[in-house]
Amino acid sequence: MEMSANIEPEEGKSLSNNLKKGDINALKEIYLKHYDKFLSISIAFLKSKPEAEDVLHEAFMKFWEKRHMLKDDSDYQNYLFIILRNQLVSAVRTKAKVVLKEDFNMLNLSASSTESWLEHKELSKTLEQAIDKLPPKRKVVFNLKRQDGLTNQQISEKLGISTQMVEKQLKLAKQSITEYLQLHGEISLISILLFQIIFI
Repeated sequence: MEMSANIEPEEGKSLSNNLKKGDINALKEIYLKHYDKFLSISIAFLKSKPEAEDVLHEAFMKFWEKRHMLKDDSDYQNYLFIILRNQLVSAVRTKAKVVLKEDFNMLNLSASSTESWLEHKELSKTLEQAIDKLPPKRKVVFNLKRQDGLTNQQISEKLGISTQMVEKQLKLAKQSITEYLQLHGEISLISILLFQIIFI
């Protein structure tokens, strides 16, 4: 995503300073200057205007709540953009999880959906094979994240290792599994991308 807005650096710094002081008018001005541009970006990602509007409103709320984190004389634009990006990534992950869960739990399959169901069944089978190929300790870390839904901090405490080590093991597990999925089974690129989104 790229952000382009016709805001002069000094104007951006002035708005940043006023915002940090709790000036609600500064927030309103920023909102009006960037709303249309950011809404277009959000719609491009989510393919839904109502969802895009919800995400954008949440992003501006977080921006206001965390305004104290702005540095003095800094331009607010990059900070706002990062918040919006994170909100969009979170929304896309949630959407992907819901879609994938619905596909896996279909009980009454129509003829047109059979091919999609078979692909997900193949993905599930190949995914389990890929996980079995992981080194034992890495497999434990990955399954605690995937099956038990533990946070990195909880995994760290449970296994007595650092959170940095947990993050490293999850990253390596994701790389290994992605490579395995690419090399084995008739699995589409979209299914592989769904795995990557869900297990980041």
